[in-house]
Amino acid sequence: MTAARQRQTILVHGALGAVGLTRVLSPAGRLVLGFGDPMAMAREPVTAHGFRIRPVAEVQPALTAAGLTLVDHRRVGSGPDAFHLLVAQPATV
Repeated sequence: MTAARQRQTILVHGALGAVGLTRVLSPAGRLVLGFGDPMAMAREPVTAHGFRIRPVAEVQPALTAAGLTLVDHRRVGSGPDAFHLLVAQPATV
C-alpha cells in the first residue's frame, strides 16, 4: 500500500471515530478530508486486502456526529472518478 493510500485510510477511519479530530481543531479551524470516489476505489486492487471503502453518504453524517459541520463538498479531477474533498468546521453551540 502506498503512503498516500495509508494516509487516506487513517483519515477516513479517523473521521468515523472522529471525536479526536474535533478536539484538535481550533474553534475557527477547518478539516479538509480528501478521498477517492468509492466506485473508483472499488476497482483498485488494494480493496482485496481489507481496504474499507466508505461512501460519501456515510462520511458526512459521521463528521456531524463528531461535532463538525460540513461547509463544502467539492470534486477534484474530472469525470465520475474525481476525488471528493469535504470541508468541515467545529459546530457552533
